[in-house]
Amino acid sequence: MLQAKAPDHKYLMFKVVAVMGILGSCRREELCQMSLNNIEDLGNTIVVNIPDSKTRVSRTFTVITETYIDLYRKYLALRPAHPPTSIY
Repeated sequence: MLQAKAPDHKYLMFKVVAVMGILGSCRREELCQMSLNNIEDLGNTIVVNIPDSKTRVSRTFTVITETYIDLYRKYLALRPAHPPTSIY
């Protein structure tokens, strides 16, 4: 199988958004409204809460794959310490 590689220095944000979107079955509006306050890092698991979806039902999903958790942490480390907004 052919495996494509996208360098993190250029595509890290897109990788994190894809992981969150696919694992959480998120709609584009949910991804746009997602903030760091909705994500809880528990060490070997990341718990993501989607508070208000299109169906008006709160949803939660977990990320347990170490590769995906590492991508999220790498992205989080690159964010400014005090950004003007907490939007993802």
